[in-house]
Amino acid sequence: MSTPEIEILVIEHDDAAAAVVQHALDTLETPPVHARRVEAFAQAPEALASEPIDLVIADLSVPSDEGSADANDVLRSLDVPVIVMVAERDRGIGIEAIRDGAQDYFVKERTDPDGLGRAIRYALDRHRLQRELAQLATTDELTGLRNRRGFTPLAEHHLKLADRAGVPIVLLFLTLDGRQEINEAYGHEAGSQLLVETAEVLRNATRDSDLAARLSGDAFCMLLTGDAAGAEAAVLSRVVEGLAVRNAAARRPYDLSVSIGSARYQPTSGRSLDELIDKAAARMAEQRPGDPDPSPQDQA
Repeated sequence: MSTPEIEILVIEHDDAAAAVVQHALDTLETPPVHARRVEAFAQAPEALASEPIDLVIADLSVPSDEGSADANDVLRSLDVPVIVMVAERDRGIGIEAIRDGAQDYFVKERTDPDGLGRAIRYALDRHRLQRELAQLATTDELTGLRNRRGFTPLAEHHLKLADRAGVPIVLLFLTLDGRQEINEAYGHEAGSQLLVETAEVLRNATRDSDLAARLSGDAFCMLLTGDAAGAEAAVLSRVVEGLAVRNAAARRPYDLSVSIGSARYQPTSGRSLDELIDKAAARMAEQRPGDPDPSPQDQA
């Protein structure tokens, strides 16, 4: 089976230096690569958005009038591995770039295919490992949903977007009912299975723009974005339907049941994510267990 080409974006303002890098890439036997070039960091975001890119090779010596002030911001924003090019006299800048998140650096005056090929392979491998470790840190191991660490920064970002767009966001707070009693009567595996099934119900109920997470223990959260007000009833309906389908299929001596509370975030209200979660949890406490309709909503 042939190895797929690695798509590389080269950020290089100097034609001669770009030609040296391109020659080294053209003579690589492994991995096979396809490179395209932009001349300034300001052009990188558009290039990355237009086609899939696996790796960026960037010259950090872009003159100031071509946007070098944007270089660090651009490189930090990239979700692909980065290898930086530096001049012989600037090795210290290359080391500093690695500390800031670049995978490797090489000296332009010493560009050779073998060394560049190794740097590319190692950069791709290290970046993949870093992504896997980051995913493990932000994912709930049992359910596969985001954990609180993974949910919080994304949710806070959506609150800022809501402020700018002037649209509300709805947060649903849910808890699995009766897991402790089920653990005691039927074993912890039964309770864990209910957590997994709850996560699947929530996952199936959300839209692509929404967020679902297991915050801790029996507590789950759903953040409804975009047309949140219009989506809330539909999402709640899908949750109720999903629970009913699970219970009908399982034929257990106990039901999968959740309690739900909601709170609406009003743009520019200044409320924090924690305050929104607390408000939805308080609304849930006012509902009877398993009540799928948390309305009327509190404003947060």
